[in-house]
Amino acid sequence: MNESTSGQPLPPMPDDSYPADATPLQPTLIETKPPTCDEALANAARLLRNAEGETDRHLMERYEKLADSWLGLAGIQRERES
Repeated sequence: MNESTSGQPLPPMPDDSYPADATPLQPTLIETKPPTCDEALANAARLLRNAEGETDRHLMERYEKLADSWLGLAGIQRERES
């Protein structure tokens, strides 16, 4: 029998966690393309705008790091497009 951390037995799990009439999910393939240089720059600009308005220093730094990643990707894409 399963017990919780307090030593009390856990309630039994239901046999069926899905409704009987539910159809199973089928995997779907989604074709993606790498972002263009302009799209990467737009993402970086959006993140930096968000960072400017943020009062939480850790979140602001996270936005800036993400923006740096997008700027790096934009540089790679610019080199490819040249």
